[in-house]
Amino acid sequence: MRTSMVLSLVAVLVSTAVAQKPAVAPEPPKVLKPANVLVLVNSKLDMSVALGRYYCDKRGVPLKNLVALPLPATDAMTEAEYDTLLAEPLRQAIADRDLTDTITCILTIRGVPFRMKAPPLTAEKKELADLIQQIIDKAKQRLAVDVELMKTIGVSFPDKARGVEDLAVLDKLFETIPPAPDEPGDIITVKAAYRSVSTARPIRIKRLLDADNRVLAQRQYLAVTQDAMGLAGLSERLRVLSPPGAPSADVIAQRLESLQRRKAGLFRNKLSVDVIEKMASVFEVTHGAIGVHDGMANRLRILETVTNQSAVDSELSLLHWKDYEREGGYGNPLYFRAKGNLPRVIAEKGKVLMVSRIDGPKVSDALRLIKDAIAVEAEGLKGIFYIDAKSKLPRSVASGDLTPKKRQWTGEQRFDASLSVLAMKLEQSNMPVILDQHRSVFQPGTCPNAALYVGWYNPRQYVPAFTWVRGAVGYHVSSFEAQHLRDSDSNEWVPRMIAAGVTATIGATDEPYVAAFPVPEEFFGLLLGRQMTVCEAYWLTVKQCSWRLILIADPLYNPFKNNPLKKKEPSSAPAGAGSSRSGG
Repeated sequence: MRTSMVLSLVAVLVSTAVAQKPAVAPEPPKVLKPANVLVLVNSKLDMSVALGRYYCDKRGVPLKNLVALPLPATDAMTEAEYDTLLAEPLRQAIADRDLTDTITCILTIRGVPFRMKAPPLTAEKKELADLIQQIIDKAKQRLAVDVELMKTIGVSFPDKARGVEDLAVLDKLFETIPPAPDEPGDIITVKAAYRSVSTARPIRIKRLLDADNRVLAQRQYLAVTQDAMGLAGLSERLRVLSPPGAPSADVIAQRLESLQRRKAGLFRNKLSVDVIEKMASVFEVTHGAIGVHDGMANRLRILETVTNQSAVDSELSLLHWKDYEREGGYGNPLYFRAKGNLPRVIAEKGKVLMVSRIDGPKVSDALRLIKDAIAVEAEGLKGIFYIDAKSKLPRSVASGDLTPKKRQWTGEQRFDASLSVLAMKLEQSNMPVILDQHRSVFQPGTCPNAALYVGWYNPRQYVPAFTWVRGAVGYHVSSFEAQHLRDSDSNEWVPRMIAAGVTATIGATDEPYVAAFPVPEEFFGLLLGRQMTVCEAYWLTVKQCSWRLILIADPLYNPFKNNPLKKKEPSSAPAGAGSSRSGG
């Protein structure tokens, strides 16, 4: 949807967000004021206390809002330390100072831990992890057997296999099934071997002169393909080889659709022995041995990591909730698409807080975040918006038709499309935009005068493409990019962006998954269209609390308060603005 009006909240930048239903613009939030901010410092570190006092002085935050607690002088803290040393004393301090109704935002200052340590697996989870690992190992062995079977196709033609049309009975289609190797090697090697032999085999099959042998070899090939890659792989190979009696693509598609629904239902269930076995069974049918291996390996990673490895700041948003499930995150009640539930949530569980952080590789970086935010607000943030997508926007989406593809996209594809849609919608504004649609990220030295930025992937490999203007706001969507926030030698995006001059950014302290990040259309829509503080825009668009993202910014920073977005005048665009680099 296009409009010639001045961009405002969701009217242009959010109402057609990819992967979301059309949204009704949220009610304007109560403006965040200095009195609403609680400043949390580590009393064991003089620099933390000094930074907190400096912030209160420069921003007019009452000193009674400054809370100093003796916390571990480390990046991470255990769940027990969080509960006993931080959460409970902080709740008590807020109550003692009669601030419960006043505080809507917590600002954590450098020196306060920013990550939660992962507790060891419980005995129950260890048992489940061992079961999943056994399934993974057997799937790899099975794929190794498929490699050996594939090598015999077109070479030997067992009489017992002639006339067998059932592709699910390998022992009837082959003379013998080789034993599974005890040590098949790493999965990358086994997959490469399968890919190599399975790619070359159809050529041998097509060259067979005897028609009966050719049909038998085709059936053997499809049977091994189904065993290794499931119905999804079989469907692809039927385009190349289709012997008599082979199932139709339509029948396979219907069964796959049914199984996908079943799989989605299983993923919603709590993990148990029964659920794990059913998951493996579905993976086997849909994507074969490879699907079982990859799907269950992913479940194992989730089982081992979806413990309380959240960000401290994200936990603090639920400070007033004394009893909630910390494992796996909790839907953010402040998210603007869910705010209709907020009164009920507050009544049942308690108040939800916004949380931001002043931090960085060096103390001087943290101090600069405060100074730059205050200085830039006077005139407003000015510069170029750089958007780094990974592919061209599909024509159907570019023309405004979001529905047909949306259901088939992965989370990554939806996010990538959102970047291009954001750039498209900003064309009507006075904000200069450069959109990159190459698979690579912006290259060194190619992004001068950078005021805003959003892009993604290239994990833990910051590229110094940007010359950041003072007050710049931007975030890079990738895992673990804030895990070593205070490490000057880290090549993660968050510490490097802060050291290079960014004033506000978002980062992951662990694996958050792409869907956890604010959708760019929504975050920048609120920031640009409503002239909100960065903190308000973030907490209205981030989807989870008790999870793995942090906002690093002065919570009162309002970059467009005195420089609101406007409709583009015909002659106002500077040279190069609004351009793009397309690529595949």
